[in-house]
This record gives sequence, structure tokens and C-alpha cells, in this order.
Amino acid sequence: MGVSFYPRIENTDAEWVHNISGKALSKNFERLAKLIKEHGHKDLMDYFVESEEQLEDFGLEKRSGQEWFNPAEGLAMIDSMIREFYEHRGEFEFPDHLEVDLKAFKAILDRAAGEGLRWNLGMSF
Repeated sequence: MGVSFYPRIENTDAEWVHNISGKALSKNFERLAKLIKEHGHKDLMDYFVESEEQLEDFGLEKRSGQEWFNPAEGLAMIDSMIREFYEHRGEFEFPDHLEVDLKAFKAILDRAAGEGLRWNLGMSF
């Protein structure tokens, strides 16, 4: 099955927030993180916040609220990832799938920004 990375958008479960597979992104995360850190960007894991359901699954106490981030910051990171992807395309596993994931992630954050919604990184296992 594998791990998937996706942007989780605050206060919405609309269809558009689910328009990403995220599997190729999770498989290539470490390489992308290394490349964008060289340019001073945070990586995706800096935005990861366990969902209330994940905390419950692990038997951990739920928090009173989740941490959310400005989509503009996420868009800067994704734009850097996209640039690095195109410069190093041959170094990635499943590059066609990764390109789709990166573009989908960007589209979701673009829409979130347009609607004034914040985000964090979600993962499914």
C-alpha cells in the first residue's frame, strides 16, 4: 500500500482537497528535501501535524487544536520542489507520477490560498 503525502486543508473536506495520490511524493521526499534545503527552504516534514485520528490510533492524547500554516509558505516550498524536480528529473523514482503529485499539491495550496484557508501536511499509511 505505502505512504502518501497530501496537504490537509483547514475546515474543509471538499472534493478538491483530495485530488492527489501523494505516493510518488512520499517515495521521493528525501531527495527533494535535500535539494530544497540547499536553497534555504523547509521540507515537507516541517509542516507535518498528526491528525486527531492518528493520535487516537497510536493511543496518544488528543490536542486542543492543530497547528496550521499559511499556504503562501507552502507554495514557496512546492515551487522550489518543482524547480529542483525539473533540474534533476532523471534522479527520481517514477518521475511522471512525481510530477503529477507536485502539480496537484501546488493546485490544492493555490486554491486554499485563494479561499483563505490554512494547511498542514497529512500522511496516510
